Amino acid sequence: MQIPQTGQPALNLMSNLYENDFYSWTQQQANLLRHHQWNKLDLPNLIEEIESLGRK
Repeated sequence: MQIPQTGQPALNLMSNLYENDFYSWTQQQANLLRHHQWNKLDLPNLIEEIESLGRK
């Protein structure tokens, strides 16, 4: 999935995707990780999701 070029910061677009289409967001994040594109990751939401995996 590509991020549209709208002039908005990429993080805002990813956060919007996170809130509106979680499945697509997860696929995008996995693809970015797979291709070592660390600077494009949605770190705040990715960290939140990883932390939630360990909660009981």
